[in-house]
Amino acid sequence: MKKAIAGLLLVPVLAVAQEMPLIVGTLPNRDNSKITFTSYQGKCNKGDWLAYAQGDGGKVALTGCWRFVGDDMFVVWQDGDVYTYPFLDVTISTEMEVWLNRKR
Repeated sequence: MKKAIAGLLLVPVLAVAQEMPLIVGTLPNRDNSKITFTSYQGKCNKGDWLAYAQGDGGKVALTGCWRFVGDDMFVVWQDGDVYTYPFLDVTISTEMEVWLNRKR
């Protein structure tokens, strides 16, 4: 399932991106926060998507841009930090799972 997401996100077809769910998935982060990976380009470069980190209470503490690099999600955060997160650790959103099942 997760390999299918990687393949679909790499396809630069506008029609696919338009119907893709906004939330790809989430990943727990330190201090009871989470990172949310989206299919929204926002101010990110072409081929990159918006990610954001939330703290307790849901406040967005940091935004960044992500892309796949091998089996990792490579994120350049707005403060200049760069991290990779294992794609297999990401919890895929219910909407993304439903969308992927329709694409099969």
